[in-house]
Amino acid sequence: RAKYTFDVQHGGIADLVPNTRFQVISLMDVIEHLTDPLEDLRHLRRLVAPDGFLVVSTMDSDSLTCRLLGKRLEDFRRVREHLYFFSRNTIRDALAATGWRLVGIESLGHTFRVSMLIDRIELVSPLLGKTLRFFVRPRWLLQANFYVNPRTKILIWAVPSAPDSV
Repeated sequence: RAKYTFDVQHGGIADLVPNTRFQVISLMDVIEHLTDPLEDLRHLRRLVAPDGFLVVSTMDSDSLTCRLLGKRLEDFRRVREHLYFFSRNTIRDALAATGWRLVGIESLGHTFRVSMLIDRIELVSPLLGKTLRFFVRPRWLLQANFYVNPRTKILIWAVPSAPDSV
């Protein structure tokens, strides 16, 4: 806020001032934690400027990787905190039902330290993880960064649809 003079607010969605208009609203790994995501999307629709954007990242629960790994996938194991799981289709439907027009959806990859990636593999397959860790040579490679896109996360852009659709 001090560096860029943007009007940044922190708090719950219900805490946002009703007559405020935002150019960008972002829910980065948030929507799956909301108790009523449809109501919150409607509320956010009323708060975004007519030419504003909504940016959302969440797990793609219907991706091939998610279907193959199932309960072994970390996000599926966190059911106490992840109240909802979205797919590309269900997030598209949720946005349309709450006054948003989808602009785009794309897979969002991750940059991991090699050692962290092996740690995650080891959670799914302990033998494979231990084997990979043993064979990584030279050892400094464990600290190198590695980009992977298992297609488990999606990034969504939406804009307000017609004002009477809220």
